Amino acid sequence: MQKDIHRQLLTLFLFLMAGMPGINVTDAKAQGLKSEFRSNKLSLSSGEISIKNGQFSVQLLLNGQPVLLKPFGDPVVKESTIQTPAGSGILTTYTWVDYRGYKYSWLIGRIGPDIMSIRVQFANGSLQPVRLQKFMLLSTPGGDFSVQGNAADWMLSTTDVESRRWGTLDKKIPTSKTLRSKGAYSRSYFLRRGGEDIKANDPAWRCYLGDAALYREPGITGMSMAAVDTVADIYFDIRVEQSRMKLEVISNMSEVRVDPGEVRSSDEVLFIGKPWSSAQQLKNKWIAQVSGAAVTKKPVFGWCSWYRSGTDITQQKIYDITRYVKDHFNKIPFNVIQIDDGWQLSKSNWELNEEKFKDGFRALTDSIHEAGMVAGIWLSPLRVDLVKSETGKTVRPLPASWYAKDSIGNRSTYQLDPTNPDARKFMYSRLKHYYDQGFRYFKLDFSSIAFDAKRFYNPKMTRFQAQRELFRLFRNAIGTESYLLACGISDQRSLVPFVDADRIGTDTEGNWGFGRALATDSQPADIHGFWYPVLSMVNKSYENGVLCNADPDVTYTGHLKKCTPAQLQTFHSFVGLLGGAAMISDHLYDEKFDNADDLRMMEILSPIGEEKGHPFSGGWDIYGKEFGYEVHRSYGDAVNVIIWNPEHNKNADLSIRNVSTGDLGNKFHAWSFWDEKYLGVIDKSYVAKGIPAYESELLRLTPLSNGPVLIGSNLHITMGATEVKSMLISDKHVKIVLDPDAGARSGRLYFFSRRPLGNARSTNSDAFLVEKQENVYELILTNRSRNKQEVITMDIGTGKSFTLSQVMNDPSLRKEYGQSSFTSAWAELW
Repeated sequence: MQKDIHRQLLTLFLFLMAGMPGINVTDAKAQGLKSEFRSNKLSLSSGEISIKNGQFSVQLLLNGQPVLLKPFGDPVVKESTIQTPAGSGILTTYTWVDYRGYKYSWLIGRIGPDIMSIRVQFANGSLQPVRLQKFMLLSTPGGDFSVQGNAADWMLSTTDVESRRWGTLDKKIPTSKTLRSKGAYSRSYFLRRGGEDIKANDPAWRCYLGDAALYREPGITGMSMAAVDTVADIYFDIRVEQSRMKLEVISNMSEVRVDPGEVRSSDEVLFIGKPWSSAQQLKNKWIAQVSGAAVTKKPVFGWCSWYRSGTDITQQKIYDITRYVKDHFNKIPFNVIQIDDGWQLSKSNWELNEEKFKDGFRALTDSIHEAGMVAGIWLSPLRVDLVKSETGKTVRPLPASWYAKDSIGNRSTYQLDPTNPDARKFMYSRLKHYYDQGFRYFKLDFSSIAFDAKRFYNPKMTRFQAQRELFRLFRNAIGTESYLLACGISDQRSLVPFVDADRIGTDTEGNWGFGRALATDSQPADIHGFWYPVLSMVNKSYENGVLCNADPDVTYTGHLKKCTPAQLQTFHSFVGLLGGAAMISDHLYDEKFDNADDLRMMEILSPIGEEKGHPFSGGWDIYGKEFGYEVHRSYGDAVNVIIWNPEHNKNADLSIRNVSTGDLGNKFHAWSFWDEKYLGVIDKSYVAKGIPAYESELLRLTPLSNGPVLIGSNLHITMGATEVKSMLISDKHVKIVLDPDAGARSGRLYFFSRRPLGNARSTNSDAFLVEKQENVYELILTNRSRNKQEVITMDIGTGKSFTLSQVMNDPSLRKEYGQSSFTSAWAELW
């Protein structure tokens, strides 16, 4: 019987670790991965998850006929040491050679006690070229992928929530085909990649692109699987029968040609036996190092034309918003004004519609630059739609050979082949033309190559590699100084390091809010609204700032139809705590929007917060019912968290039981942002009762103290984490240094102090103190300016403060107090 090499290596590794300081081998075993290679089959387990009898294969086409390579007989075994983004490890390569000279290998790596990698490699030792269809990296018999306990206790999910078919193992989910027939959107990866009709019609099959995760509440116990290289699309096909499943990990090689003597490898796929949050961070670090991704530009804060104007965009609207922002730059220091779809003649003719833009683009971009902002433009260079010929037929406006091929070899009717030199020149020229017109922000949409595309002009490229080459082309055309936003791409591995930002969610059509009609899977049938973008922010949160900046799409300042103010506050909170892009499309220059409340909605997002939000029980809670981050500053720690109700039709009680509060102690001050209420001293047992559907509480939790201690701020949605630079407390004084460029121009800082506070004064604003309730003080700041030092001083134990009734009875104080927050009119206007 073949030696159990993997088990021996793991035993040796753990034995060596036992002598190393700071490593608990018992914990490593409990939380890590165990593996076994026996009889050409791989088994692994992590705690309560087991994967048994896994095999691999290589699927080829030789002269149009299928060839399936599977391990037979004893392999040649080679061991080596490897260096990875997660540290050093041991790589074992098992190799087989068949009578035709085909050599195929299974590469299995062990990195530490809780990470395993797999890869498949094919070497063509024959005298004929072959087409490589796919690598089966791992396939188990039905039932040999299993979990202990109840199926309802295990969540099977992916970061691409638009795949839709996620949920606990007991959940009955309609097939993608059924959802589509009922008018519900789904990624439909079985249908989109082609040739998977059996799986597409079986509701037990679920398909995830790029990664998959299986965890118990609260996302600590479980396993993550993820592709981490830049070779090909990786699919995790999982057939779920309660707690027993079948697993297939497939690398789609797009029928690339492999010539005699050539070697092709699959992507590397990791199995990670860590908590979901740790696994996500490891995965993204790995991808960043492999791809060379480095985030050098900040998230965008600005305006895009699409959601309020649609294709009805004109040069006058751009002039109007540019002038307005310039005039109100002290409040809304936008850095981008972006022109969206509707400026061009058509999606086949990327020339400017001069009837709508009589002055030309150079005049517009000059006006935007003169106002201190970057000019942005929307394009979809990969997409060239059919046009009507003179005879009335619909035809391709470009040569057919420029277009990509689908799964059965037909040419696309709208999508170019990014490996075709002529198609590349066409796309490059369009981008370079608008770069020369002064645009330095490019939102490039509809740039996802069809998942069933194959046999590209360059026969050596997979679909995934062609996708990367497309964005390499985009970057080369617009230069490194331009900001590149990708839109509509499923997998960030295919974009980095060429992009600065990625649209991680679907269109945020605010007039619909969260509450569109539900499909048979109890999710909104239409993905355009707030529901799916929130879930995307939650599940892709750890990619933000590591692979590129996250763009959750636009938020709103108000004036929506089927969305209540409290529901917009939920979405706005997620945008603010995510730490990604923050943009709007509202016509601020119109009377309806031109008010202090609407501007304040954007003031509180500027600048983008330093911390990046994440779910506190990710991997289990795919909705992000507890979402936020810990704040560590020299003057004290805090936690910012939004708790929200994702139920579609009922109220819910919301908890903070999974929120990380270890640095705060057992009890802490709680302050609520949107209603500016001090909730008192709470602990992890806190429950917000009866919160309506899609509504929320945005809380700051601060360590218990007699004070003076900062417990909240309405200047910025991060509640002090962005606008407060430092705070020093002596026996007699509190000295606060604010960032004068951060947050609203008028607002309030909240303090808890058992000793009286008084005599507030500021170097950059009008300031006074109000004792809102016993021991709780509001520091009112109005008329803040940018680029001016802002130091605030308060006296402890002496000096003047006001009661709220005194403020309301003094006209000048009442006016300043009213300017320092939202008015009731904001909610009443829509």
